[in-house]
Formats: sequence, C-alpha cells, structure tokens
Amino acid sequence: MAQRPLPAMPRRGPAAPAARGRLVVTGDITCLTRARLFAERGKATPLWLRLPAEGEAVFPPAPLTLTLHTEDGPWELPLRRLPVEFLRRPDQRAAMGEAVTQGPAALWEFCAHHPPTLHAILHGFADAAWPRSWRAAPFFGAEAYALERDGRQLWCRLHLVPLQGEGPAEGLDPRALFGALTPEAPARWRLCVQIMSEAEAREAPFDAFDATRLWPSVRWPLIEVGIVALEGRLDIAPRLAARPALPGMALAPRAPRRPGAGEPPAGAFYRGLEGAERARLMDRLAAALHGLPEATTRRLLDLFTAADAELGAGLLRRLRPRPFLRAAE
Repeated sequence: MAQRPLPAMPRRGPAAPAARGRLVVTGDITCLTRARLFAERGKATPLWLRLPAEGEAVFPPAPLTLTLHTEDGPWELPLRRLPVEFLRRPDQRAAMGEAVTQGPAALWEFCAHHPPTLHAILHGFADAAWPRSWRAAPFFGAEAYALERDGRQLWCRLHLVPLQGEGPAEGLDPRALFGALTPEAPARWRLCVQIMSEAEAREAPFDAFDATRLWPSVRWPLIEVGIVALEGRLDIAPRLAARPALPGMALAPRAPRRPGAGEPPAGAFYRGLEGAERARLMDRLAAALHGLPEATTRRLLDLFTAADAELGAGLLRRLRPRPFLRAAE
C-alpha cells in the first residue's frame, strides 16, 4: 500500500528569552486590596519575565510578559514598553497588529490613515523608549485593575520603574543581560501602582479607561509596593495556564467608557521635551521613515506638522534628500 508523504512540519521560531527572579513586597496596600500577593512587607514571590526575542522589530516595541507564582496560581501580567497604546479600541489595535506583521511599510501606511496613533509614535521615539540597556528600561502594565477590599473598589495601574545606575549597560540584546545576571548583581525595578477612586474616574477630564491616556503622576502619584529583581537566566520557561487576574485584583474594563472623549494631545507631549531630546526624536523618526512610498511620507509629514510646526519642519529637513521632497520646495 502506498504511503502518504508526511506533511512538512512548520518551523518554530526561537523561544522568547526569559529570566527568573522574585518580587519582594516593600509597601503596605492591604487597606486597598485583599490580594494575598501583597499581604505583608518582606513577602517574596517567585517570577519570571519573558523579553522580546532578538531581531524583533524595534518599532513598535514588542510586548513582554511577567509571570508571578502566587498562592492563587500563576498570574500573568502583560507589560508594554510604551506608557500609552496606539489606539483606543481593542478592534483598532488588532487591525494595527495585522499591519505590523506585514512589515514597516504597511505599519506606517496604517498610521498615516489613523492620526490618533501619533501620540504613541512620539512616545516610541523619545529617549525613554531607547534605554542604554534593559536594566534602564521602564515597563508599563498593559491592563488596568480593580482593587477590592471590604466592598470598596478602586482602580489601579501598574508600573515597573528601573533603579537607575545599577549594573553595566549591556544594550538591548536579552542574551547579554541574562548572561550578566546573578543573585549578587540582579536587574531591579520598583513595582509601583497608581490608585484612582471611582469618583475620581467619573470626574477626571479624560477617560480613565482609555489606554491611549496617561494618568498624570502629579495627580495620581506612583506608590511603591515592591521590588522586582531578575537574578538569573531561565533556560526553559514552561507555558502555564496563567490567570489574568487575582482574587481582590480583577481586570478593569478594557474599552473606554466615554467613546466621545477627545484624542490625546501629541503636540503637547513633543513640546514638553527638552531641545536635545526633540532633536534625537526627530533623528530616530526620520531614519524610520526613510524609504517609505511618497504618498505615505507626505501624509505622515502632514500629520506631524499639524501636531507641531517645529516637528514637521525638522522632519522635512532630515528627509530632504528624497527627490520628491526637494521638488516640492
């Protein structure tokens, strides 16, 4: 009997690198949540962090995953490199994800037709998104959470703030960082929360559940609740059936509650940067836009100019060697 040929096995890419470590609780928020993870100061919880694999696109920054092994089971905390999302609605973000898989030209064409992405684009090319190493990189929780205690509910956002000045600058190759990690020389971040009451969420001048918006730290300060320390490489990171939330710490609404709220002000973010950082942002952005089709480049320049005239003019100067831009002058 003739044998059927075996189907070709699909190639699997290299597994995302991971590091092991622990979370040590340093702050007391037991009055805000009954989550056992934060039950007492000094409590240590093992964890691992998956970093993007080497060679993944620099922009937009790939997401990360922090998994904590709590008494209530593995808790998977999705993290992002940028403090804001590109678009408000999950379905829009899914459409952008499809454009990312098609390559840089498709991504920039998508952004050119979706002006609200400009705010996150500027965040993505500012200095904070280009750290000297993973040790100096801030991370932001991709979800908001509802803290519950004794029938009271509060809203919460999580941040990982790097402890600056610790360790060498290995660059953004995960293998270099993991090779340098030891219990004596860990990479460390402060785990901080921002807390907002339901009344504050209703009265805020923006939609508190809009992922494209920041909660100003002047109004909702960062409160340290623990230290995340990566202490060594994890050669095999098992994929567990992790839960997205914990008892006393549930997921907040993922969609904006005020659909008509205005878009985040991209120009205001750019004008808030110092002159040297503005120049570096424009240098990085011009390098990313180099080689795009003429129509896409023109649309993007119009968007940047509408956000801030100086930004548009600076990008035009840096892109001027392109023939169609010289001809337009």
